[in-house]
Amino acid sequence: MRVRACRCLFCIFIVGFAVLCGYRQSRETMHTVKVLRAPDEEQAFENILYSCVRLQGEGHYGSGTIYRITEEQLIIITNKHVLQYFGQDGVVTFYDGKSAAGEILYLSEEYDLGFLAVDTASFSKEELSAYAAVVCGSDSYDKLKKNDCIFMVDIATDLKNPVKHSGEVMNPRKYLKDYGKEMFYGDAYAKEGMSGCGVFDEYGYYLALLSGGTQYNEIAAVPLNVIETEYKRIKK
Repeated sequence: MRVRACRCLFCIFIVGFAVLCGYRQSRETMHTVKVLRAPDEEQAFENILYSCVRLQGEGHYGSGTIYRITEEQLIIITNKHVLQYFGQDGVVTFYDGKSAAGEILYLSEEYDLGFLAVDTASFSKEELSAYAAVVCGSDSYDKLKKNDCIFMVDIATDLKNPVKHSGEVMNPRKYLKDYGKEMFYGDAYAKEGMSGCGVFDEYGYYLALLSGGTQYNEIAAVPLNVIETEYKRIKK
């Protein structure tokens, strides 16, 4: 009888755990960007456009990326310095021109990143089905080396004509004095309005969050491991 009782309790635990996991998965619908099996920067660029957004507030604008999609929210990642202008008049505009209000969810205390949410009720099912969350390339990031190809997207300057800017990895983990942190360091062109956009590889994996650039085509971006750690803090 004791064995049977233990088995029954074990079964109940397994079923309960499965239900809980199923609930969590249903909460994050995870309609994601299609990543490629072989490197193709042009195709990867076309695929990740479904995750790109423009943020505007108080006359300032920047970029962002759909990081997660849940039943209730589109969760956008961008820079903390972009969100400092995102108040009650803040607007998130998606690649198809659809705009909606957003609410700040989280601002990192240590890094130049933050998350905001857009209510899925603002969209029709057809509109939502067109948007996609990025796929984080944790394994890809760990394998990055100097001169590997990367690209970013300028969607903020002209929504109807997004522009791809290609570049190379200089050092995936370099201490940058200006930031006082270990950052992703790359060689690529970045302009005003691109702050908050994603850094992608040739497969379409999301690698880092652009934070700034120089006239010498040096870019600094928040590394993926930091982003994933910070996102977990929202869910606690």
